[in-house]
Amino acid sequence: MEEKNVYEDMERNNNINNIEIKQSTSKAYVRNILKLMKFIDCSSYDCLITKFNELTKHFEIIDGDKPLYSDNTIKNYCNCIIMVGTWDLCKDVPDKDKIIVNEYHMQIKDKINKKKLDNVKTDAQKENWITTKEFDELIKKMRKHQKSAGGIDNLQDFIIMLLYSGKWIKPLRNDYAGMFFTNEYNANQLYPNINYIKVDISKDLSHNDISHKFTIILNDDKVSKHYGSKSYNINKQSILSTYLTELYIARQEHDDTKKYLLVNPQDNLPMSKNNLTKNIQRITKTWLNKKVSTSAMRHMYISNLDHNKTSNKKLAEIAADMRHSLPTQQQNYKIVEPPQEKLSKSSIKHLLKEEPLENDDGSA
Repeated sequence: MEEKNVYEDMERNNNINNIEIKQSTSKAYVRNILKLMKFIDCSSYDCLITKFNELTKHFEIIDGDKPLYSDNTIKNYCNCIIMVGTWDLCKDVPDKDKIIVNEYHMQIKDKINKKKLDNVKTDAQKENWITTKEFDELIKKMRKHQKSAGGIDNLQDFIIMLLYSGKWIKPLRNDYAGMFFTNEYNANQLYPNINYIKVDISKDLSHNDISHKFTIILNDDKVSKHYGSKSYNINKQSILSTYLTELYIARQEHDDTKKYLLVNPQDNLPMSKNNLTKNIQRITKTWLNKKVSTSAMRHMYISNLDHNKTSNKKLAEIAADMRHSLPTQQQNYKIVEPPQEKLSKSSIKHLLKEEPLENDDGSA
């Protein structure tokens, strides 16, 4: 089955059921549906439901000592199958088979929710965690490198990390992908459903200076239907503003219709969300030997806050800037260190009875 066929079937059924799905979400669904069909070598949608037991065996594959697929990935796969089950092409699939998929889906969701209640770092998070101090040091090193080495690719890498540092704008999802600069006065009317960076240019005739003011406009993200649009003013005196100005001027040298914020280094095409994640992972691997995603950056920012010294009002403001609710912030994003095991009284007595280790000079 071809990708375009799945798109057509999805669009037809969405129209029938009066369902609106964002284009980025549709792409993800189509990719997952084709991937699932490939897993069990089938060419029809109904087999995703009738042969679901074969898919679950695939979901449970262990790679080394870890599951090949995370619970969240499996949940997303199940969402796709449940959606397909509502399509006209699956109307003859027995209800009992659909119930099996739904029950498995609920089990995975319950498993995920229980893990969220623990909200402790996984082994992968421990290995790739970036502290506030490490992030600050990274910014210093990258700034020094940019000053000495130059180059628009290094500049873009530096700006990516500035955007996700949380210093000048709270870390967003991967919504910077596809953003472009514009200084059009009526940009809000031209691009009501698109993310972009508004550039206000002012001239100081007395000193012959030109200054740039940047405002990040978020019109289309994961929660825009619920929260609406959001604008972020970047302080003109900030480091982020300084380097955005440098990038904006460099982008003017190209003849493209739109001056994109982020482009792929290899082809200068607008960076996709997937490529943004890959570039962040490349940057953190190069500089910190850690593999970090945009989602992980958001987890780290919230978890590295001093919650004992941060008021609920401030936490709510941070949640609004990061485009989620306060409960989501505290239940889904905040991660704590796992509690250290307490020694039992019998263990302590046992340790006290053990002979003391010798020092280097042979004394106890």
